This record gives sequence, structure tokens and C-alpha cells, in this order.
Amino acid sequence: MASSVYTHLLLQVVLLISLFHLNLAARRLADSAETQQPLLFQYHSGPLLSGKISINLIWYGNFKPSQRAIVSDFIASLSTSTPTKAQPSVATWWKTTDKYYQLSNTKNPSTLVLSMGTQIIDATYSLGKSLSNQQIEQLASKGAQANAINVVLTSDDVAVEGFCMSKCGTHGSLTGASVQEKFTYIWVGNSETQCPGQCAWPFHQPIYGPQSAPLVAPNNDVGLDGMVINLASLLAGTTTNPFGNGYFQGPKDAPLEAASACPGVYGKGAYPGYAGDLLVDPATGASYNANGANGRKYLVPALFDPSTQTCSTLIFLRLGGPEEERRCFGGGGGLAGVGGGEKGRSDPPRKAKRPDPERSERKSDSPDPPRLVTSIVQIFLRLVPSTTQSVLFDPDRYLPLFFSFLVFGFRCS
Repeated sequence: MASSVYTHLLLQVVLLISLFHLNLAARRLADSAETQQPLLFQYHSGPLLSGKISINLIWYGNFKPSQRAIVSDFIASLSTSTPTKAQPSVATWWKTTDKYYQLSNTKNPSTLVLSMGTQIIDATYSLGKSLSNQQIEQLASKGAQANAINVVLTSDDVAVEGFCMSKCGTHGSLTGASVQEKFTYIWVGNSETQCPGQCAWPFHQPIYGPQSAPLVAPNNDVGLDGMVINLASLLAGTTTNPFGNGYFQGPKDAPLEAASACPGVYGKGAYPGYAGDLLVDPATGASYNANGANGRKYLVPALFDPSTQTCSTLIFLRLGGPEEERRCFGGGGGLAGVGGGEKGRSDPPRKAKRPDPERSERKSDSPDPPRLVTSIVQIFLRLVPSTTQSVLFDPDRYLPLFFSFLVFGFRCS
């Protein structure tokens, strides 16, 4: 029995090291390509949304008044004319988009002022409970089309083409019937009963990747708080790349935009499965990073800052002292698609428990790992630089991550 355990664990170590070498070779090639072609947002000379723009909300399906208020308060929070006193704020977060206008190739960069428009409620499911992309466009056309963004919001019992399979929401443009020019629209679905692990992370357990306890939603509604994240992401993409020829990186039919370039990042120190260091409401335990109108709290995604070529977040400093900066890899969260299948999240920093010296001296009831395997692992960690050890925790390569957990368990930073 003992020899079989030794053999099994040794095979795990050998497999781990083999995967590491293969993964390292692939990473070197990828790093070389990334060095030659860094992520640089390009301006494709097209127009950005500018001037006074109204955001019209088209509610399709069953939404409570309290749920509609969560979104309408978020829209009101974007305005800098009536800024929220509490900081950090949604308005401060939105100001990052100003840099796109400042860097555009125009002598007199225009400005954008967003405001709450009209709300249309379709609680009778006029087009049924299974919608095609064409029907989403049909709903979007119901709102005012001049100087507007029409936002279609579908309830959790409405299926939409591609929803949960490749996207959590979309944005695009249409030619208006009443005006001889294009107008923009956004669609976002409520994923609470269909795919919250994909489209409402980090307020729900992720559908894949490292698993950790979900965060408490700031408005106590997993579906609507998830919709706000996706709506925020798509609003940033809509204003800076409204017609497919503004700011984006990559192919035009699947672009990286202002928010989708920073998937799963909500605060400093974010990594796959961890949303970053966030603020926590002491009364509710909810995690958030922005204050909004009417005392609301929201979680908004990081935005790509074109002036620094980095993902910009509202929360820059870690919360608390050194003990709270200690985190562990090993079953912590995961990746989830957010904002149109384009997006992904996590536990807020919690104070690390001090080790109990008496408890540490007690013998465990479970057998210790074989000394030979432990020695091999220790030698491996000493010989391999920490910079290359990070390959084991690459979010794009979960297979070696899985095998590393079989051997290492948890690894704290």
C-alpha cells in the first residue's frame, strides 16, 4: 500500500514537471510575440459618441420596481453635473473615458454628457420569451433614436440568442427609421437563473476555474448587480467605439474595447479568480468599488486607460495592514464571461488569522506526505525562479494548474 502511494505521488510530480516544461516553452513563444506586439489601443478614426446623450431603458419581461431602480440610479450616477459626494464614485470611474476623447485625432476633442432618458416597460413579453438578435434590435428601435443610447434589458426568464453561450450582452448600431443616421443600442440579460456563474461573477460561484465563495452583491440582487457590471462595460465600449471604427484592439468583429480589455479586474491585485482589493460595507458585508446616486453602491469594471496603456481601477491601495495583504492561491474564484461573453472575477481581502502555536505543535490525524515527494517539490521550487513558477498559475492553462494543486495544495503570496 505504501509503495503504491509513493508511486502515485511520484507520477504526479513527474507529470507536473513535464507539463511545466511544455507550458514554459509555449509561454516563451507567447511572451516573444507579446514583446513584439504589445497591447496598444488603436484609434480607427471613426466618430465617438459626443454631446448630450440620453440613455433610454427598455425593460423586457418581469422586473420589480426595486430592480429597475438599481439600474436607473446607476445611470444617474454617471453624470458629473451632480457628483456623488462619497468617493470613490461611479462618476469618477466614468471620467476615464474622457481620455479617449482627449487622445482622438481631432483639434477640438468633443465631450460627452450622459443623462437618464425615458423608460419603456414591456411586461407582457410582446415578442415571446425566446428572442433572436433581430428581435433585440427590434426592441431597441422602440426608444428615441436621436442623440440616444437605447438599452434593452431582458428578465431572467427570457432566452436570447447566444446568451450564456458566447455573451452576456452586446452593443451595436442601427439605422434609425425616423432619422437618417445611425443610433446605438445595448442589450444586457439577467443571468440569475440561467448562467450567473458566467455573467454575474463575482456575485455567484464561477462555472469553471478556481472556486471560492461569491461576494455579497451591493444591492442584494445577484442578477441585477451582475447586469450593472455588464451594462457598465458595454456603455464604455459603446461611447468609445460606437460604430465599429473608434477605439479598439484586435479584429473588428471581436474587438477588445475599453472594459473588455480588462476582464475580471475590479481592484488592485486582481488575478483570475480574485476580483481585486475592494471596499466592504460593514453593515451588509457587500463588496463594491464605487458609490452612486441615492446612496447606492456598485461594482464597476476596470477601464483600459489609453494614456498609460494599463487597466485603471478606482481602488488603488490595499485595505489594512500587511496581514490583510496575504492571499493564497488554491481554490479561489474563477473566470466568468462578463459583458457580452467578453468578460470574467472574488473574495475581498480578509484579515489573515494568526497561527496558533499550540495547534501547530499538535500532530495531524491525517498522514504526512511522503518525505521523498516533499523533498522533490522543495528542490523544484528552489531551482525554478519565481517568475517562471507563475506559469503554473496561468489562467489560460488550467491543466497544469490542476496538477499543481494535486501536489502543492495552497501557495500563499
